[in-house]
Formats: sequence, C-alpha cells, structure tokens
Amino acid sequence: MALILGVVTLTMHSLDPTAGLELFQSGKMPESEQEWDRLVPPQALEALGKKEVERQSVLFEVFKSELDYINDLETIEDVRCINRSRRYD
Repeated sequence: MALILGVVTLTMHSLDPTAGLELFQSGKMPESEQEWDRLVPPQALEALGKKEVERQSVLFEVFKSELDYINDLETIEDVRCINRSRRYD
C-alpha cells in the first residue's frame, strides 16, 4: 500500500520509524532530540506538509507531557511505599 501526496510516494516501508521510536521508548534518546520530526523519515515530512508536521509535533508534545506525568506519579507512589514500609519495620 502506498500513500501518494504531491510528488512524494510513501510506502509502509519508507514510513517505518522503528529505530527512532525504539530509542525514544527505551529512554536512551537525549531529551533535546525527542521531537516528532526527528522520529519520522524525511519522506514523511516532505509528504505531509508544514501544517500537518506542526500538528503532529504538538500532539507528540502532549504525549511526552503525559508520559512525564505518569513517571512523576510512579515516583510518588514509590516514595510513599518506601515510607510506609519504614513505618512498619
């Protein structure tokens, strides 16, 4: 299956962002590089156009904020569990 937008043809193979996503999901990607446009192939950026790239970048920022929030909640939960276990020791 191919997506044709303008002169750029995107196939499922050319859209495969596996390496960038795996690096992001592993937590090993430097925060300065955690941008949506760095995780997708250049062909996708060309095909989608400026407005859609901006839209996807904003959605990715929301996703990252939610992920940070979840990590904060997990840290709070860990600290509370440690404090509880110390009270009962």
